[in-house]
Formats: sequence, C-alpha cells, structure tokens
Amino acid sequence: MKRFLVILLVLITGKNLAQRAQVDSLLKVVSEEKADTNKVNSLHELVRLFSSQNADSAMHFGKQALSLSEKLNWQKGIALSHHKIGRLHDGKGEYPLALEEYNKALKFWKDIEISSDKNDLPAAKAGKAQTLTNMGNDHSMQANFPKALDYSFQALKIADEIGNTYLQANNNANIGSVFNMQKEYSKALEYYFKALSMYEKMQMPSGVAYCYLGIGNTYNDEKKYDKALEFYYKSLKINEETGNASYIAANLGNIGSAYSRQGKNDKALECFLRALTLDEQSGNSIGMAYRFSSLGALYIEEKKYDKAKEYLQKGLKLSEDIGSLSLQEDNHRLLSEVYSHVTDYRSSLEHYKKYSVLKDSIFNEEKNNELTRHELNYEFEKKEAELKAEQDKKEAVALAEKKKQNVFFWLMCAIATAVGVIAVLIFRSLTITRRQKRVIESQKLQVEAKQKEVYASIHYAKRIQLSLLPSDSYIEKTMKRMKGTDGRK
Repeated sequence: MKRFLVILLVLITGKNLAQRAQVDSLLKVVSEEKADTNKVNSLHELVRLFSSQNADSAMHFGKQALSLSEKLNWQKGIALSHHKIGRLHDGKGEYPLALEEYNKALKFWKDIEISSDKNDLPAAKAGKAQTLTNMGNDHSMQANFPKALDYSFQALKIADEIGNTYLQANNNANIGSVFNMQKEYSKALEYYFKALSMYEKMQMPSGVAYCYLGIGNTYNDEKKYDKALEFYYKSLKINEETGNASYIAANLGNIGSAYSRQGKNDKALECFLRALTLDEQSGNSIGMAYRFSSLGALYIEEKKYDKAKEYLQKGLKLSEDIGSLSLQEDNHRLLSEVYSHVTDYRSSLEHYKKYSVLKDSIFNEEKNNELTRHELNYEFEKKEAELKAEQDKKEAVALAEKKKQNVFFWLMCAIATAVGVIAVLIFRSLTITRRQKRVIESQKLQVEAKQKEVYASIHYAKRIQLSLLPSDSYIEKTMKRMKGTDGRK
C-alpha cells in the first residue's frame, strides 16, 4: 500500500502546490488504519482528483472506497462508490460496464430514499438524479434513444422537484443531444439554449462550453457551417482556458467535421489528427473512435482507400468495444463505401447489410413515437405538478383567509364580550353609587332632622330658662336695694 501511494505522489508532481497539499492530506487520511466514513469520503475525493490524470489510480481508490463502505454497511458510501466507478468507465467509453455500476448505485439510492430521515432525503434524491442523468447519457452514446430520454426526463423531474439548477441544465443539454442525433434539430436547439441559459447564470464555463459544442453540432447537421464553426470556436476557447483535454479534442474533431463538409480537407485533417493525439494521450476511447471514423471518411474523399480502411476498421473495433451503435453504423456504412471503391463487392455488401440492420434498430417510427411519448409525459407531469402547485397555493391562500376571518370573528367576539363585561361592571358600579347616594342623602336628611330637633329643644330650654330667671332690671334693682340696706346699718 505504501509503495502504491509513493507512485501516486510521483504522478502528481506536475500539479500545482495547492492540489499537491490536498492530495498529501488525503493520502495521509487514507493511510491510517481507522476505517470510518471519513476515510471513505477521502477515497472518493482521491477518485475525483486522479480521474483526469490517472484513471487506473482513480479506479483503485474507487474500489477501495466501495469495499470499505460495504464493510461499514454505509448505504450512501456504497451508492457513491458505484456511481464514481461508473463515471470512470464512462471516461474510457466502457458504457455497458458504466451502466452496470449505475444500476447498482440506483438501487441503493432508492433504498436510502425509503429508509432515510428527512435530513438525508435531499442528498439521496440528488444522488439518484445524478445517476439517472449519467445513465441517460450512456444510453444516448449507445444510440438507445428512448431509454436515453426516459432516464434524462426522470432525472429532470427530480431536479425540478429539488430545485437543482445544475442537474436541470445537465439534463436539458443531454435531451438536446438526443434530439440532435434523432435529427429533431429545432427541439435540440430549444433544449440546448435552455441549458445554456442555466449554465451562464451559474457561471459554469464547462457547461457553457458543452452547450456551445452541442449547438454547433446541430447547426453543422443543418449544414449551417458558419454558425456551427462560430459555436465550436467559442467552446474551444473556453476549454483551452480550463485545460480540458477531452473537450478540446471534441471541439477540434467537430471543427474538422465542419471544414470537411465545406471541402476544406487540409484544415479538417489537421484538426482530426490533433484531436486524435489528445484522445490517445488521455486514453479517451470514445474520442478515438470518433476520430478514426472521421479520418476514414476524409481519406475516402481523398481517394486514399487503404488509409481509409485502416482507420475505419480501428474505429469499428473500438465502437464495438464501447457498445456505440451509432458509431458502428457509421463505420459499416463507410467501410461498405471503401470496399465498393476497391471492387470488393462481397465485403461491401456485408458491411452494407450490417449498416442497414443498425440503422433500422436506431431509427424507426416506433422509437420516434416513444421519444415523443417521453417528452409528452414529462411535459404532462410537469404541467400537472404546476397545476397541483397552483391549486395547493389557492387552497393555502383560502385556508389562510379563512383562518384570518376566524381570528377576526373571535377577536370581535372577544372585544364584544369585553365591552359587555365592562358595561355590566360600569352599570353595576353606577347602581351601587346611586344606592349609596340615596342612603347618604337619607342619612343626611335624618341628621338634619335630628339637628332641627336638637336646635328646637335648645331654644325651648333656653326660653324656659329665660322665663324662670329674673330679668336684668330686677336683678339690678335688687342689687341696689341690697346695697342700700347695707348702708343704713
């Protein structure tokens, strides 16, 4: 294990110091003996970091993460591990193997949805939507367009529910790609431009570049080569700035295709060879398959049939290995043309028959109807969801208004009751006050009557007293007489 980690450290020497420090930190966690979910997360992060520079190392970490997640019985870790391993197979163009991993991941996402609490549900839904998105893309690459749309619309529906703009944009772009391959160009552009608007709002250059590439493909198929080249070069500029080798190769390949259709074979050949070199350096099987097919077609135009046959046979083998029916169809058609030019009519007929079978399996009325049904089902369910949301909104408003009215009614009842109670209290207080006033007035009258009686008695006694006492003149005369008598003695 330690030796393996040393090799990995050597592989990342050319990366910037910040990434090196991040990888060092993760490798330190991974090298520890403690087995927990944190270690699984570190392994997943290493998968991400090494996926663009060393697919074998990334696969090693992915399988290690899966094994540990299974030991821990951590469903989310198992689902993520299968999903990441599937993406690594995608990078190599191994679509059947990728779909096998995605199906395993999807099972665990569904189990998590059922068993998880409300806090885990959004993450489970997002994981499920991402897996469905990749499954739709893989079926598209294998020219199974009904299944591609089925999975893409399933993913888009979940993305709408959880409000995940990235997955909404991703699936709109994938749906646009399916419609383009089905020659439904107006629908393809509609979905591509929807996705482009979302990526621009999110400020995601890689997504914008992908949409430019898809829009360019659509215009290229519509034979609007100038517009196609305009969008191809926009996409190329972004991918050169971000350093995405696979997308740069795809851009160069499509630019070469546009030049080839314009009869500018020298420019086309230069683009195809540059693209093939980048695909070979990154080990991009699907990219190499496209490039072999494009070079074969170009050499047919140049009447260099030996070179054409060499590249087309390489392209056919790779397209069979990765399970791409559309590329197999192209290679058989072109090989039939090559053998016809060199008068090997038996070989030409064999390849033409295989081409016809593949063409019929890819394009037929039933499949086209199924594609339409998927879109109509999505639109119907989306409209139904919008109507339900609108009805729920109306019901919520009505319920809120009813609650408001109830609150107002009971508030008025409470106010009326309070006013009534206050009125009763005031009336009672007034009644008591009047009664007390009457009592006081009665007592006052009684007191006044008593006072009159007392005053009358006093006056009467005074009159009696006055009538019994001698008058002042009598007393004065008596006093004088008594004084006189004393004098005579």
